Amino acid sequence: MTRLRLGAILGAVLPLAGCSESGTPSALERSACQNVMIGGKPYHMQVPVGADIEEDTDRGSVLIRPKPKGRLLRFVSLAPLAGLTLSPPDRSTTLANGLTFSYSVDENIGGGSAGPEAELMGELLLGPDAPVVVVCHDQAEMGLDAEWCLDSLGTIQPAASPQACK
Repeated sequence: MTRLRLGAILGAVLPLAGCSESGTPSALERSACQNVMIGGKPYHMQVPVGADIEEDTDRGSVLIRPKPKGRLLRFVSLAPLAGLTLSPPDRSTTLANGLTFSYSVDENIGGGSAGPEAELMGELLLGPDAPVVVVCHDQAEMGLDAEWCLDSLGTIQPAASPQACK
């Protein structure tokens, strides 16, 4: 398992890259382009500055935790579908990269002292032979958002693509 950590320099510099119309940096403006391996294939995607990225080369999966040091559990996991059967999706969206993402959200999967938990689960087709299961998990004491990962998912591109991290 490979573990990557974005540097403190990026954390200090990237928030200055730009702001949304409200004047506060948007999620993608507080992110950095990272290389990730999914199903043995290289991709680029924007991930939050300071995130832990754990790649499991045996499974071909990647786990991204945007705030690894907090008590709240928040992560996005991408892994080859590999015969897994998902429940029928009840939502669908077209991501910024043009990919259609079909998914379901369970707003109440339990919780603990840090608050309730919610989870998004869906399938993303990164290529004709690259179906990926996406699990996006959120825990919060107030205001769960299991769809927090959609902006980052909208930046996934094959590493060789000229559109990667644009």
